[in-house]
Amino acid sequence: MNQMAFQPFGSKKQMRVHFDTRTRFYRDSAPITERDISQGQRVYLDTMLNGDRVFAKTIWIRSTAEEGSSRGQISQIDLARNTVTVREELSDQAVKLQVSPTTAVRRGDQQASLSDLTVGALVALKFGAQRQISEITLLATPGSVFTFAGQVTYLDLSRRLIAIANRSDNQNYDVYMDAVAPNVLRQLREGVNVSLSAVFDGTRYAARSVDFQAASSKP
Repeated sequence: MNQMAFQPFGSKKQMRVHFDTRTRFYRDSAPITERDISQGQRVYLDTMLNGDRVFAKTIWIRSTAEEGSSRGQISQIDLARNTVTVREELSDQAVKLQVSPTTAVRRGDQQASLSDLTVGALVALKFGAQRQISEITLLATPGSVFTFAGQVTYLDLSRRLIAIANRSDNQNYDVYMDAVAPNVLRQLREGVNVSLSAVFDGTRYAARSVDFQAASSKP
């Protein structure tokens, strides 16, 4: 398995990310190969843990400049000091960020407020150069139930884990299948279309039920 070294936002330490033939590489929306990535480039990664290694499912380069973005889990909220601490998804490091009255908070398509933030929530962030958060999107709070529907893009039966490309938001989600019956697990394959109900337990998405769907037809 090959590897690259990256320096995640908010961390002074480098981390090694492993990749293999399953990893997809993109520049904007165009497929590329790992040979097209150069030292010093700013890249974005979709990763998962594979044992004690960080494995990259997708690595892409954005050719246009934009605000910084990150995903992670809220570990501390101090609105008196206008700070939110987030354990960043890629580096697993706690990063303290600034909020303000102009920080937009969203839950799906609905507007929310800073008072809706809770410790343990999964969030997506947009921020400026001074770690000032411009937008927080609440992705999940502990106990929330979600329906994901789309194609299985990764499968590890030894860990009872799949990744699903959710059609409704074009995001990939890692879902653990511990509660799913073995005869259902044996039917899972990469490329299969499924719909599943999962609960976010504060650390991960855990599937409650799985339904198999026919592949969607395209005109």
